[in-house]
Amino acid sequence: MECSPPSRYRSGQTRRPRWRDPRKKRCQLASPPLLPTTPPSRPSSFASITGPSSPIKASAVPSGLKSKINFTCLRSVKKLKRKNWRVVGRRCCHYVGRFCVIRSYSATSAASPSQPAATTNMGSTLDAAAPGPFKVLVIGGSYGGLAAALNLSDLCLGKPARGDLRERNEENANKNDPEPFDVDITMVDERDGFYHVIGSPLVFASSTYAEKAWIPYKDIPALQTTPNIRPPVRGSVVRVDLESKTAEIRPASGNSKPHTLAYDILVVAAGLRRAFPVVPQALERATYLSEVAPHIQAVTHAPDGVLVVGGGAVGVEMAAELKLAQPQTKVTLAHSRARLLSSEPLPDTVASQALALLQKGGVDVLLDHRLETTRLLSNDGDGNGNGNSSGDTPVHEVTFTNGHTLRTNAVVRAMSQSVPSTQFLPPAALDAAGYLRIRPNLFFPADVPHADSALGVGDLVAWSGIKRCGGAMHHGALAAWNVHQRMRQLRHGTAPVFQALEKTPPMIALALGKEALAFGGEDGVKTGTDIAEHFFQDDVGLNSEKPKGGDMDKI
Repeated sequence: MECSPPSRYRSGQTRRPRWRDPRKKRCQLASPPLLPTTPPSRPSSFASITGPSSPIKASAVPSGLKSKINFTCLRSVKKLKRKNWRVVGRRCCHYVGRFCVIRSYSATSAASPSQPAATTNMGSTLDAAAPGPFKVLVIGGSYGGLAAALNLSDLCLGKPARGDLRERNEENANKNDPEPFDVDITMVDERDGFYHVIGSPLVFASSTYAEKAWIPYKDIPALQTTPNIRPPVRGSVVRVDLESKTAEIRPASGNSKPHTLAYDILVVAAGLRRAFPVVPQALERATYLSEVAPHIQAVTHAPDGVLVVGGGAVGVEMAAELKLAQPQTKVTLAHSRARLLSSEPLPDTVASQALALLQKGGVDVLLDHRLETTRLLSNDGDGNGNGNSSGDTPVHEVTFTNGHTLRTNAVVRAMSQSVPSTQFLPPAALDAAGYLRIRPNLFFPADVPHADSALGVGDLVAWSGIKRCGGAMHHGALAAWNVHQRMRQLRHGTAPVFQALEKTPPMIALALGKEALAFGGEDGVKTGTDIAEHFFQDDVGLNSEKPKGGDMDKI
């Protein structure tokens, strides 16, 4: 914008009259006639000055007026400890006509005026030095979401990040602590707390463990003591608009209308939707405890035993943990295929070792048994009642397609088709199965708007490997690093050093009673109580300080 002074100054008037700003009580000097056509004799010290419409280049500002503009526009700037100044307010600068915003001032920019401003490639509209903190929205508060939020918080506070980023920082060429950034992290989740998903097999077998497996967000110390993380927002995401960089949130309270949150950077970690009893469906801790209590009661008082249907990773662990927590209960695992873990890309040795550990722990395993019907019997088995001889526990007759029948008190269906929680994302960002397409650096695919401002982590991304919590936390830690690098790029124009995911080979760790099974890499299959201690300790990894190379990290 080329700004023209009032007409009375074009007549050649030499005196600079006082001019009253109607928005202020005091008077200020009016502006000089016109911008000069020649650049100043010395390099400008402004990185950029953005006016109401188009930017006004610093090179067009007369050197004699720099002190005046600096005084007028920067006098409210607070003293900052860092060399690079960010905007803290607006000031009236009559030289450019209206209000202008001093976007940034840095010694680097002053010394190298030709250095480009922070780039916003791939279509982002985030201003390189916009006022206020970076707004980061994290959707999902489970393993990946918490890892992303807490690691990013550490980095933006200028300290090494928790988790595996600590080792990554030490390997990086830059040995200094990460650069602090003013950031405002908001996490949105449907639940009112963190649920320890990998502990589900034990949750449905032990009321004591169920009490510990759901931790309200308000009781997680890291979320309460971190200054740059807002209290988690409880609600569901209705829609994400990548073009406008906004998310529509429906609060958990029933009658509340959806509201819109704007973000600078988005991290999607909403995970997969799984059926009950693979995962509880409750969204509040009190409801969750009410949901699992009848299940625990049914498997605890089962004189005719419990049938677990499904020999995948969930069914195998559920049968083993149930037998461990309720040793007096007869536990049978039925699987429709000829080998366990048939849906996972694992070698036969893993399946055979899992079978051996189950049988060693006292679980009866039926292979090639596909469930056909389940019929409720009476308390005496003749069809006239609802329970067994004790009169308070139902009895079911189960029939398989091969003709085999089984009498049991409870049937636990431990199989479900997991669905990625991506319904709020635009279809262009998803693959045919609904999983989020990502690049190796975890950013959204380049063919969607503002792909440099959105990342995906955890089970909902289309990436190689078996879905597991350790992988989600690894994604979250890498996402935090890459978001921090993106902030540096936006603030200073430096080239980001993104960390990239590698193709993940099949690996798994299963808690099978007192022992565990682990498979991954060149180590092959390992089993034993030492493997259980190594990966899960005594609480399926819930409160483990730091597993020795295992799946869990301290939250």
